[in-house]
Amino acid sequence: MSRARTATESVLAVTGLLLLSPVLLTCAAMAGLSLAWDEACARWRVRQARRWAARGWQR
Repeated sequence: MSRARTATESVLAVTGLLLLSPVLLTCAAMAGLSLAWDEACARWRVRQARRWAARGWQR
């Protein structure tokens, strides 16, 4: 493989990563937000079940 081809492939790889980085960061942020939301919902359900149990209600 020639040096010019290797250099060109390296430049294209770096350019591709730079172009994809906002997409990857957005995906990572959305995944983190989804996990945080799921955790918050699970905690809310536990608190609600405990409140109902304290009042003598059954679900």
